[in-house]
This record gives sequence, C-alpha cells and structure tokens, in this order.
Amino acid sequence: MKEQGLSRRIFLTRTATAGAMASCATFSSSPALASSDRGSLDRLRKEAERIKDRREDVMTGTLSSNGWEMEKITDGLGNIHTRPVPGTPLEGIPVRLGTVEVVLVHLVRRFHYEVDQVARGEVTAWQPPGTGAGAPPDTASTSRRRAASALERRQKNTSV
Repeated sequence: MKEQGLSRRIFLTRTATAGAMASCATFSSSPALASSDRGSLDRLRKEAERIKDRREDVMTGTLSSNGWEMEKITDGLGNIHTRPVPGTPLEGIPVRLGTVEVVLVHLVRRFHYEVDQVARGEVTAWQPPGTGAGAPPDTASTSRRRAASALERRQKNTSV
C-alpha cells in the first residue's frame, strides 16, 4: 500500500524552488542592481563577442567523419592539445581532450611496451583540416608491417 502525502524528494524540490523564486524577486527589485544593470549587461555582451571571435579562430564550422566539429589549431583555446605519452621517445601527440586522449595515449604506450618500440614521427594524430584523412599510406603500411614482424618475433620467443 502506498503512503499518502509528500515524498521527501518532492518536498525538498518545492522548498528549494520557492526559496529561489523569493530570492530572485527580492534581488531583481533592489535599487543597487537597477543602477549597475546597464554596465553588467554591456560587459556581458563584450564577453560574449570575445568568446564568439575566439571560437571562430579555433573552429572550422564543419563536422569530421566521426561527428566532432573540426578545429584549425592545436594547443590553443579549443579541445585539441598535445599530450605526453609516458615511457616513449615521443614529445607528445596532439589529441582531443577527454576519453579520446585517455584511450589513444594508453594505446600508444601499450603498443610501445608490448608490441614494438615507437619512434618519433611514426605516430600520426591530429592534423589540420584539409591535409588528408589520416596517416600517409606509406606510414600506415610500414606500421602494419612492423606490427606483423613484431608479432612473429614475439611468437618465436614464446615457442622456444
């Protein structure tokens, strides 16, 4: 049987909403806010314009094949930054921050430790828009051959 009355969640939600509405009504009618409102609004508009200009400097306005908006630069004000790969000779790889960064840095590091050592210039990560859709073909085929030969060497060592 269900109890009648207010649940704790509904009570807290309604109380918080009523309190927020009461404080907004009091705050918005204060004379101090009315006199400084014009200056705050102007500063807010200027900040919005600055953010819009900065976004135009970084973003291309077109989506990549994986659905993210492409960026023109790395290590700027966008989401693509050069990240170090611990334990490798790489100076870092430019990747999108977040989950992509975690997965790709981990993948490169594990490949370096467990399959074959990675040398500088062998890892192709972020590229500026319009420069191609990934690694040049010779780099990709070289990487496949190196991975296959490393796997063969590893299998020989474990079978002996």
